[in-house]
Amino acid sequence: MRSITASLALSQLKQNRKRTLITVIGIVLSVAMITAVFGFAASGIEALRDLVGDEHVKSYSSIFIWMSAIFGSIVIIASIIVISNAFRISATERLRQFGILKSTGATRRQILKIVLHEGVLLSLIAIPAGLVVGLLVEWLGTSIGDTLLEPMNKLLNNEAVIHMQFIFHLPSVLLAICLSFATIMLSAFFPARTAAKVPAMEAIRLTREFTTKGHKARRHRLAQLLFGFEGTLAAKSIRRSKRTYRAMVTALTISIVLFLVCGSLNTQMTMTMNQTYMNIDATSLMYLNAGKQVPLPQLDTLTEKFASYPDTELYTLQYDSRYTMSADDPSINSALETVDSEGNPQDVQVSLITVDPTHYAELCKRAGVPAGSNILINSTQQTQNGKSTEFQPLQFTGQTLTLRNQDETLSVPLDGQLISTQVPQEIYNSSVAPVKIITTDAAAIQALWFATSLDPEGFTQYAADQLSAYVDADTAQTAHYSYSAEDMTAVTAMTRSLTKLITIFLYGFVGMLSLIGLTSVLSAISANVQLRAREFAVLKSVGMTERGLRRMLALESVMSALKSLLYGLPLGSLAMYLVYVAITQQDAFQFIFPWTLLLEAVAGVFVIALITTQYAASKLRGGSIVETIRMGE
Repeated sequence: MRSITASLALSQLKQNRKRTLITVIGIVLSVAMITAVFGFAASGIEALRDLVGDEHVKSYSSIFIWMSAIFGSIVIIASIIVISNAFRISATERLRQFGILKSTGATRRQILKIVLHEGVLLSLIAIPAGLVVGLLVEWLGTSIGDTLLEPMNKLLNNEAVIHMQFIFHLPSVLLAICLSFATIMLSAFFPARTAAKVPAMEAIRLTREFTTKGHKARRHRLAQLLFGFEGTLAAKSIRRSKRTYRAMVTALTISIVLFLVCGSLNTQMTMTMNQTYMNIDATSLMYLNAGKQVPLPQLDTLTEKFASYPDTELYTLQYDSRYTMSADDPSINSALETVDSEGNPQDVQVSLITVDPTHYAELCKRAGVPAGSNILINSTQQTQNGKSTEFQPLQFTGQTLTLRNQDETLSVPLDGQLISTQVPQEIYNSSVAPVKIITTDAAAIQALWFATSLDPEGFTQYAADQLSAYVDADTAQTAHYSYSAEDMTAVTAMTRSLTKLITIFLYGFVGMLSLIGLTSVLSAISANVQLRAREFAVLKSVGMTERGLRRMLALESVMSALKSLLYGLPLGSLAMYLVYVAITQQDAFQFIFPWTLLLEAVAGVFVIALITTQYAASKLRGGSIVETIRMGE
């Protein structure tokens, strides 16, 4: 036989079907997110198990466990805020009913049980539905993830591939059920306890929810100045019902912060990828290092073999980085570090660079010097006090530099200079030496070939074979050589796919979390209009029009949106900078404030405000003014 408290809870859910539906949707989304997060973690662990084996998977599984714990905690905290607000609204709507029950002998425990029974009934409906939605999200996410991992698998051996597969992991599902139920009941408990403590007479008179607790309401002069009489009423209403609006502002603030973090993370990852691959457009990259301080032999022959591949263009660079210039050279910029960690003078590293004839002629034209000239690349980057700065390492006067290599001395006259914006990234980013000089007769210790081919995969394999044959031919130096041939299109596609995978997951996470917050906003607006029915009736009786009421509700939504932006934008900006610091560590690139993201966040918040305004306005229709004032409903 069903208890009276359970019957009252069921009756309340049936009477307020729209609010119940909105609350169920919020809980379903919450359960779905918890289920999906744990499911993705289980799928990730299984993918690693196939890659590294059972023996080593434990070393990596902790990463997925911690990530699922972090994301799950965010979902649970946000869900408690949102769902708790829905139960508080439900309890507030029924304060008069609770007061009548108390006056007839009901105890606090019984009042508490009524609200908790609502939580149990909603759990029976929402948790199974949320599990189904969460498993569908997991299936969709793993399918998209497996598609995006294809570029990575192309770079791996056939036996070492990563596949994301949908896995029904029973322990994860059971954990999601338990945490979801605990979240719902915890969300119901605090509003239930508060409602149970309200004295019977206060509950019957409905004086608890709309009180200013001992001080006069402030005059909202700014609101009145900007928005008139309706603005004053809206500001006072927000202050009176601050609990309701606090939950709305909190939900919107969390969404703003997470949206900015996700957008910033996507930007930072893209910039990191560009920095890693030097912002070049080549399809293949070949690298050869002698290993010992001796020149590489017969590089021109190797270059000719690379160039013989059909439909392929080369950008060839040869480096001699054995030379240094004295720290006492008067042409060195004072900003350049010329001392070691102990304060002793330290010679400045110099890189002599030989470029293939075609691109060398172009550089001479840019520098305004004749062929055969030595060109100083007078730009370098240096990290000082945690900041990366670009400056000119030398004061260029057309001087002759004296370079040293052990006992050897080399005089290099400088005929012209170029700065970073005038030099292709292939040259500027491929050497870490602060002083770079383009010359025509450097003895190559290292060599780089940037190739643009219509057949990147075929050319990369061909280049790898040529490098291997070159190294094997020089038996005296074979042990010291290091070389590589990379398909840049495949590497870039892999990196972009991983970036896209992370971005889709994060934006999906933020999107669902925002939908949970939106259910709280809609529920709060709906209940707020119902609780203030007498107030609206009185305002109508003294001459306020339907349009004025709509304007007042719109201003309440706008003010809540502005308040959420006031909190969300600074917190989101701080979070974006922390993401930047975490990714770059040593400030590999400059932090660029994403104003576009901020504008998108502002636009999104006001779109939500518009939706809630229209929803609230739809609740104003109908009803007799006199009957509403008399009944106080």
